[in-house]
Amino acid sequence: MLAFLKSIFSRRPDPGLVVIKRDPFRLTIDEWRSSPELCKQAAMALGNPVVRQMVDCLRTSHLAFYSTSGHSTAEERAERFSMAEGYGIALNNLEALAHYEPLKQPLEETFEPPDREEH
Repeated sequence: MLAFLKSIFSRRPDPGLVVIKRDPFRLTIDEWRSSPELCKQAAMALGNPVVRQMVDCLRTSHLAFYSTSGHSTAEERAERFSMAEGYGIALNNLEALAHYEPLKQPLEETFEPPDREEH
């Protein structure tokens, strides 16, 4: 097993491969979904039966399906609920990457400051 891992990490990359280095925290879900090509790639990945089964397995293992002990405090239940909510949002976002949606234009501020009445 160790020899196999060493062989993987000692391989040189393909000379035709171009690696684009970008801070991974700079691309948002909205930016991803505004790119038809990225959405197409995500749809192809999610269309793969193995990947689909992996996502379905994650949904089946959702934290909301597990019960807590009968003597949980309100704080423990709130923590459990927030973890389950975050887990569900993450899975929904993963599947949303395959659906194209144009980037929304930010709203411009067109209001004026309120009039100040002097007394």
